[in-house]
Amino acid sequence: MESHPDLFWEVDIEGKWSYLNSACNAIYGIAPEGLLGHFFTERVDSDQLPYDLQIFQRLLAGDSVNNHITKHLRIDGQPVILAYTARSRRNQNGEVIGTYGTAIEVTGMVAQLSGQAQRDALSEEAASSNLNSANAHPWERRQLERQLEILKQANSRLHASANIDELTGCLRRNAFIEQLDKLRLKAQAQEPISLIMIDIDNFKLINDNYGHARGDEALKRVGAALSAQLGDQAFAARFGGDEFVIAIPSQLPDETISWLSAIQDDLRSQAKRVSDFSEGILMSAGILYCASGVKVIFEDVIQELDKLLYEAKARGRNCFVSKEISE
Repeated sequence: MESHPDLFWEVDIEGKWSYLNSACNAIYGIAPEGLLGHFFTERVDSDQLPYDLQIFQRLLAGDSVNNHITKHLRIDGQPVILAYTARSRRNQNGEVIGTYGTAIEVTGMVAQLSGQAQRDALSEEAASSNLNSANAHPWERRQLERQLEILKQANSRLHASANIDELTGCLRRNAFIEQLDKLRLKAQAQEPISLIMIDIDNFKLINDNYGHARGDEALKRVGAALSAQLGDQAFAARFGGDEFVIAIPSQLPDETISWLSAIQDDLRSQAKRVSDFSEGILMSAGILYCASGVKVIFEDVIQELDKLLYEAKARGRNCFVSKEISE
């Protein structure tokens, strides 16, 4: 998490940053230590500030947001467009003590939009507010409705780009969290869930021995193999450099092992067909099976999957370690 390219952050109940990972350097142009203890609003563009404050209050009230588009300012004053996902942060007593989340930079995506859509990509909420409050001529209302539709389409494209990892075609971390929130409800509705974390074995050696282009090729193949095997309700995300996380509802433990073995066989046979990656692309995995009725909490799940994956690596790699959780 510390070296992840996405921004990981925490803000206390007063609105001051209490944690930022090293991505802060690339996004804000300053080390995390330079912003810790400062109000997050200091880095928010003045036009965007009312909306970000409104969302902060929603988070403190226990709400959550996914892929909110906002404009912040780097330390040199240059604008940076972010898409962020945020949650309420609670203590052991369940009391809200702040917020936390992730953010990715989408400045380049916004730059690809044209004309009015580029200038106003962040203003969908403002346009909607103007439309609802306008006591205007029907012609003016039609203009506002057209502007709002353009903004919705522009933001829809931004959100779609922000959700997908371009290299692998899998979801990004923030999109995975959003989907897992939906699966939480299904788990509480007596539907089991299998959660998997996989890691490409010896990925550093692939990069060191064959170059980063070959490493990228390995990531693409894993992403394609996962996508080919996913059903309608399952989803996968690239979670870190060579780590992937998968969620599969209504799948039993033995079925999950078989599912992963099929992917491993597919990667191995593919390598033989094209005569590369002499041993195939090997992977280790941690598998957590949550039985019906188990409450799925993102932070706890990831921590448990990390432990299981570490155990799989310790056993000699190219193996799976699983655990079942029941009520």
